[in-house]
Amino acid sequence: MTALMHKTKRELVEFIQEIEGNLGQIEERKTQLEGEKSRLEAAMAGMRKDRADLETEVEALHGKIDRLKIENEALIKKAAMLQEKNAVMARENGETASVRGELEKALAEMSNRLETGESRYRAQYELFRSFVDDDLKKILLIDTAYTIVYINRAVRPVLGIADTDPVSGRRFFDFMTFKDAIKVKEKIDKAFLEGETEKVKNVKFRCEDGMVREFKLKMSRVRYQERPSVKIVFK
Repeated sequence: MTALMHKTKRELVEFIQEIEGNLGQIEERKTQLEGEKSRLEAAMAGMRKDRADLETEVEALHGKIDRLKIENEALIKKAAMLQEKNAVMARENGETASVRGELEKALAEMSNRLETGESRYRAQYELFRSFVDDDLKKILLIDTAYTIVYINRAVRPVLGIADTDPVSGRRFFDFMTFKDAIKVKEKIDKAFLEGETEKVKNVKFRCEDGMVREFKLKMSRVRYQERPSVKIVFK
C-alpha cells in the first residue's frame, strides 16, 4: 500500500513538472508571437507611409500629364489645320509638296515635343521631390561616389563656399574631419541601401565666417537626373 502511494505521488510530481514545462514553452512561444506581431505592425506602418507618399507622387504626376495632354491637343489642332490647308491647295493647283512637308514637320515636332516634355517632366519631377532651392532649407545632393552633384544657395555658407566658387565634383567628406566623415558615411550608406531616412548629430563644419559650427544632418535616398542619389539636409 505504501509503495503504491509513493508511486502515485511520484507520478503526480512528474505530471506536474510536465505541465510546468509545457507552460514554460507556451510562455516562450507567446513572447515570440508578440515579437512577430510588433514587427508586422511596424512593417504595416511603413507600408502605409509608402502608400501615402506614392499617392502624393501620383497626384503630382496627374497634373503634369494633364498639361502634356493640353500641349498634345494644341499640336493635333495645328496638324489638322495644316491637313486642311493641304487639301485646299491640292484642289486649287495640286502643289501639295510644300504643305505635305510642313505637315510632316509639324507631326515630327509634335512627337519630339511630347518626348522632350516627358523627359523634362521626369527630370523636373525628381528634382522637385528631392529639394527646394530657397533660403530656408540647406540642401545638397551627392551621387553614389559621395561626390556633390548639386548644392543650393543656403548651404554654401555652411561649407565655406562663395556663391561664385564651383563645387560640383568635389567629395562631400572634404568639408569635415576624418572622424565625422566616418560616422556620416555610415549613415549615408544605410540611407541609400535601406531607403530609410537617417539622421546624425554634431557634425562640424568650418563656415564662411571662419567659425566652426555643429549641424544635424538628415539623409534620404532620391533620384536626380535619372541616377540614384542621396539628399542631405542641414539643420
